[in-house]
Amino acid sequence: MLQKTSLRLLLTASLLLSGCAKAPPIAQPGSAKEPAQPHVHTTIPAPGAALLLRPAELPAEGVPYRLTLRSEGQNQLMMSAQLEEPEPSAQEINLQLDFRELPAPPGAADPESVTLVMEAMHHHQIATGSPPRDGEVELANDRLRVMNQKKPGLDLRGAQPKEELTPRVVLGKPFAILRPAVEGGRVVATIRGTPPGRKFLKPFGLHEVLRWARVGLPDTAVKAGSTWEMPRFPTNPAGGVGLELPIHYELVGFQTVDGVPCAWIRISSELDAPDVDSAGGLRFDRVSAKVTGEAYVELQTRLVRRVVIEDDVRASWEAGRGTATMETRIRYRTRTELSRRESDDTTIERWADGTRAFDVR
Repeated sequence: MLQKTSLRLLLTASLLLSGCAKAPPIAQPGSAKEPAQPHVHTTIPAPGAALLLRPAELPAEGVPYRLTLRSEGQNQLMMSAQLEEPEPSAQEINLQLDFRELPAPPGAADPESVTLVMEAMHHHQIATGSPPRDGEVELANDRLRVMNQKKPGLDLRGAQPKEELTPRVVLGKPFAILRPAVEGGRVVATIRGTPPGRKFLKPFGLHEVLRWARVGLPDTAVKAGSTWEMPRFPTNPAGGVGLELPIHYELVGFQTVDGVPCAWIRISSELDAPDVDSAGGLRFDRVSAKVTGEAYVELQTRLVRRVVIEDDVRASWEAGRGTATMETRIRYRTRTELSRRESDDTTIERWADGTRAFDVR
């Protein structure tokens, strides 16, 4: 038996030496035949290196994020029968949304979708007009408080059995599902949860903010200088009726953010044109929009670390039929920021605008 094994080893060795059985050739560094292979980088990659930016998968424990939005704008509505232009109404919105992003559960119909779990929310909206509005919602620390015109309204704590809506109906529960870069690059955001939870969250337009803050990342490998485009709907009333802006992304280079090597992506868009068709079938009389921003994607995990987007949008459009038409003119300036939270602590002492949570105001 030992002799047969030795003979087989000698025969194999002689074949390799004679060239009858050859090992595959090894590509030399810099060889023209060697394709650029994208891979995960833990440090700043060499110039010209190709890399993938889309995350392969989220960690099972999820990733905590904080999304903030500050928007100031004016709305002017005028019926066709009006002889005088009405005064525009002003509106200001401040939003803080703390959530955890989880991977799709096993067996999900869309494995690339992500589930968002609510951890805290603060929404404050002020609007002039008749009547004026001042509404504030605080949801955190096992408590839900609603204030109208600076006067306390709803104030619920824990899981109160007599109430259909309680803090625990929303806090710690999935409230949205995101499907990134589907339908021609569009992000689809769907509010989920129990009927009382969905009804409570619907007026805040969270799905619009979530899809606007989502960075469009390509499926293919890119290198410094690469560009791509994906459409997005801004969070103002024009976006709500279908204004879709082509967002231009450029991988500018690489930077270290908070000690973490990141890909640096520039975000921009500019549109100034009459007769702009909306995604919903409406035609805008005029649109003037400018978007600037930047995003940082971690090289090792390929997770978005920080996004900052500023937009300035003016638009006008008419809706209705015959003499019952209404002309709408708007202008909104908005700053949206999404960043990873380093701490898993969900307790809120102060909101992003500096106010103390659940303080008497």
